Amino acid sequence: MQASHTLSVTFMSDMPSKNLVFGMAETYEFSTRKKSLAFDMILHHFNRTCVIMKYCKRMVGTNCLLSAQLRVILTSGQTWQAVMRMNRHGKWYAAGFTVISMLLSLQLEYSVWDFRYSHLLMTGLSLTIIWLLGLGYDRAMNLAVRDDLTRAYNRRFLNHYIPSLLVRAAKKGETLTLTILDCDDFKKINDENGHHTGDTVLQGIARLMIKHIRHEDLLVRLGGDEFVLITRHSTYNSTLTVIDRLRQELDILAREMNLSLSVSAGTAVFPDDGHRLEDLIRMADFRMYQSKLMRKETAAYASLGLSVDQEPRMKQA
Repeated sequence: MQASHTLSVTFMSDMPSKNLVFGMAETYEFSTRKKSLAFDMILHHFNRTCVIMKYCKRMVGTNCLLSAQLRVILTSGQTWQAVMRMNRHGKWYAAGFTVISMLLSLQLEYSVWDFRYSHLLMTGLSLTIIWLLGLGYDRAMNLAVRDDLTRAYNRRFLNHYIPSLLVRAAKKGETLTLTILDCDDFKKINDENGHHTGDTVLQGIARLMIKHIRHEDLLVRLGGDEFVLITRHSTYNSTLTVIDRLRQELDILAREMNLSLSVSAGTAVFPDDGHRLEDLIRMADFRMYQSKLMRKETAAYASLGLSVDQEPRMKQA
């Protein structure tokens, strides 16, 4: 298929309207489905005079300005090249469109369930909208940046997306926090209860964390039993509040599973603790291990019948 023989438009998330309208001619318009669905126009055959497609529908939308702009491009024979970008959810979208126009005779096979209307021949300015980033590709991209077990984002997403997020935050003067969470004594849980129980614990932790974060926040499974939580427009104290709520619900999960569950957390603040992802991870990791050591010392004092308030005096003695 020659690109010069068709007019193709690719688009996905983050566009101004769910139903974008593209003018084919003065009397005739096509629009897309909702942006979360693959466009169901399947190109079966193409040559200079004929395009055969299935499931083509005639619709009318509301984005008149975009429709008018596209009509100008079509009638003038100009080309508008798309620029692909990844949004914060790991989905690719087109920041522009690729538009090439020509005069075609358009042969459509229109199928609605068992009712078929074929060989509708039209001559004039034609528009073929090909959903290049369909549902299958969207799922593939989503799988590429998601952890199979917990459905949190994975390290690939962290390394690809977060550096650009930090650059944008620096330009806008925004703050964000990066928190590393580690499940305490996770190896013991696996050894004593089996890896299936360990997987269930990780899934439960991820589910609880997703429950307590905002839509704009991001949860990444760094590997093993370590997670990274990135909260935008947040402070150190507000992030601690989220972690405290997580620990409270984790206690409930531990009782339900008849396990001893706890997490250690360390938080780094952008830009106070660093401007690069590596710096923030290093600082958060350091504070997480400090927290883990403190929790172990507190547990040791408790086993001796001492309170946490007595800990400093023990160190001074």
